[in-house]
Amino acid sequence: MQLVADVYPHNAYLRRIDKHATGDCPWCPAGTTETSMHIQCVCSKYEENRTAAHHAIAKATLASLKDLRLSGWQLWYETPFRDLPFDFAWSEEDLTGDVHQLDRRPDGVAWHEASGTLYFLEFTRAWDEDDSLQVAEERKAEQYVQAEQAVRRGPTWRSRVRSVDTLPFVFGVRGSVR
Repeated sequence: MQLVADVYPHNAYLRRIDKHATGDCPWCPAGTTETSMHIQCVCSKYEENRTAAHHAIAKATLASLKDLRLSGWQLWYETPFRDLPFDFAWSEEDLTGDVHQLDRRPDGVAWHEASGTLYFLEFTRAWDEDDSLQVAEERKAEQYVQAEQAVRRGPTWRSRVRSVDTLPFVFGVRGSVR
């Protein structure tokens, strides 16, 4: 309730009511204001907690999809591209640089063999105000463009896989879903 009412006692709020000298986050460089959004989405002190929340959301969502027993759908959680049963025709650029594409792991993969539909599922938590949910959705939609292109260049495109896309699931820290 305090988060929704914007009276959670973070340092920015305490500064607003003259109970804190600066409103700064005690864990971040000076001048970084400690707000609800900072704590929930940015502060390095709580990165492990955010990652745990992300994984919990992803696991729960995929478990719910599995429980629905949607006919013909197979689901994978946190599986590297190299371990998925699809033909990727990676470009030389995809396989060099800081992130080797074969080692990347979408949060989930959904495959419907009868229709040839392949989805890379990406989950994220974002702040529920302004345009942050939309920005997060757009960022996640772009996350696996190279993988989508590699599937389209692969030998089974149009014979086995006929459609590939990334589906972003954006969950706001206050309960919004996009």
